Amino acid sequence: TVLNTAIPMKLIEKNSKKIFVYNKLQFLWKTTSAMDSLSASQNKIEKAKNESYDIVNDINSIIRIKEYGSINLSMNTQLTSKKGYYLVDNDVIHQDINSSVFINNVSIAYTHSFNSRWSIGISPGLDYVNRVLISDLTSPLSEENFKSYNNLRMEKITPKALITIDYSDKKVETKLISYIGYNNYSFSDISLQTGSFYTTTYLSTQIKLTKRLFMNFLGIYTLQPTNEQNIYNGIIMNNYKYLSIGSDNITTSPTFNLDASIIYKDPLSGWGVSFGGNYTIGRSTLSSRYFVDDFIISEYSDDIAEFSQWDLGSKIEKSFYDIGSKLSFSIKYNEQYSSLNQNGTPYNYRNNTLTPKLEFNGNITRWLNIIYKGQYVYNKYNIEGSYETTQNNTLSQEIKLAFYPHKKLEINISAEHYYNKNNAGTKQQMILADCSIWYYATKKLQFFLHAKNLLNEDKYCFTNISPLQTSHYIYNIRPLNILIGLEYRF
Repeated sequence: TVLNTAIPMKLIEKNSKKIFVYNKLQFLWKTTSAMDSLSASQNKIEKAKNESYDIVNDINSIIRIKEYGSINLSMNTQLTSKKGYYLVDNDVIHQDINSSVFINNVSIAYTHSFNSRWSIGISPGLDYVNRVLISDLTSPLSEENFKSYNNLRMEKITPKALITIDYSDKKVETKLISYIGYNNYSFSDISLQTGSFYTTTYLSTQIKLTKRLFMNFLGIYTLQPTNEQNIYNGIIMNNYKYLSIGSDNITTSPTFNLDASIIYKDPLSGWGVSFGGNYTIGRSTLSSRYFVDDFIISEYSDDIAEFSQWDLGSKIEKSFYDIGSKLSFSIKYNEQYSSLNQNGTPYNYRNNTLTPKLEFNGNITRWLNIIYKGQYVYNKYNIEGSYETTQNNTLSQEIKLAFYPHKKLEINISAEHYYNKNNAGTKQQMILADCSIWYYATKKLQFFLHAKNLLNEDKYCFTNISPLQTSHYIYNIRPLNILIGLEYRF
């Protein structure tokens, strides 16, 4: 892999008592290539090359209006262009993709404080997006040369507004934030020209019951259309075996989320306890998955799937001020209901997840700091029909030790432990360890030694489960390696 990156940047800034102006121009160019790489899972020779560039310009100015408020003017302009190709087995599979996106966002914001309790903010704006996607895919699906093309040209104009209202007193703090807008779409190659209203509205409240006891409430309502990046009329190969088909319709999906928690904190003793719950209900587009020969094809369907989830969690923590340390334990249970489509058949499923977590961060002595993070995850899917229930047990632990035996010497030792077991009885376990040593000769000069993979492990394995599919991943990793160097700061 070869990576070339260029980031020239120009900054202009002017600040006074009444006005602040800031402008930032940035250019990024990047090239990546992978030649004759072997896909270990499929034994395929792959070649790929991608080149992209980004031009981004940000302009912000703030005009202060006495002590009552301010006006903010901002414009963000971005041009992104990408082109590349992907080959498998000497051009048996060939894909070329060229894409570009031009974005221009303009907004003006005004904030005003009525008194010490009430304030309001209004920010109207206008977004413009021009997107082009051109692709050409040749692939041996169903023992025949299959060709698919994309020639998508899309324009989107979005008038929008952001409204915020804040209220606070000694006992209650409330904030209302509402993003609203209307997307006007126009497509040149798809018989689709439509518009869609969208909004995301937050209402949060904190109630101070006592000096140490608080209650928090958060409600979120979201109405979002299909992501326009998922709208195209051909097939795209993401990598060997996995392909995707775009959607040809704009579908709006609502979601409602309610979150509540109660928190107790005692700064003097260092104890803290919290308990909370969350409930989410909504609808989303139902993605479909098909199996054709060796290939898996995902389609952004226009069908709607209802989903809901709820979770409960609790956390207890203790701060030890005398040694600058903190110990915490948390546990969370989540249950989710939804459906998916496979080979044209819808399946309802339920997912249960239990996650206890233990963390410690502190100084045992002046010369020793310890950071520990341990987490256990139990994940289970129940799918209606003939598919078996799948479950997975994962334990992951990480510990970092920092020694300071001398003011000019620092030694860091870290270790990770991973254990996994699924319902098929397959077990995976591994331990990784690293060590780093720094010697600070002067304020500007330091020497270092980094030793990676001290136990000389050669593979990294893990398992991921999802509805109707269990995936086992194995990666070859670099053996024990040592890097010695120096760093000088001017």
